[in-house]
Amino acid sequence: MNKRNIYVKLTDKYIYVYSNKVLKTYNSKYIKNGKVDNVHKLISYLNSILNKGILKKRYIFILDTLLCNSDLFVYRYVFDNMGLLNYKIVNDIDIIKHKLTNDNLIIMNWNSSLNYCYVNNNEVVVSRYNPRIINQLNKKYALTCGDEQYNYSIETPIFDYENKKLLIFNFIEESR
Repeated sequence: MNKRNIYVKLTDKYIYVYSNKVLKTYNSKYIKNGKVDNVHKLISYLNSILNKGILKKRYIFILDTLLCNSDLFVYRYVFDNMGLLNYKIVNDIDIIKHKLTNDNLIIMNWNSSLNYCYVNNNEVVVSRYNPRIINQLNKKYALTCGDEQYNYSIETPIFDYENKKLLIFNFIEESR
């Protein structure tokens, strides 16, 4: 992880800002079901949260995986109008795909969405959470990535990371 990178995960309840191995959590506003509810208020709110100091930093915004193109367009509009010079938009899959194997699946349990992903014929498949389909996949284990606790009704053993507070940022630390 580059020290100049600041990772920002946007969800319905919280905005997570991760930089230099420090995670800060803010209450989320103006985002509902993973989509922007009020563009101009979100721009003002994010500008008040993010420290855009003199040092050049690169902001990496992590968005939900199953957002449609119009939602991504709205987020891009928000980030452009915040005055950020150097930012990148990625989704959860871009960060966690290096942990996917033929033996496992990853459940992304965010408060704005509940998805799972797995490898099928060397391609990553992402779908909304469906326990019947997950049970038919016959995977050896599942990893979780997110901020919500769910009672999973699947037969596959589920493993959480030791440092649950780092959420998706566990995967960023491992990929360094």
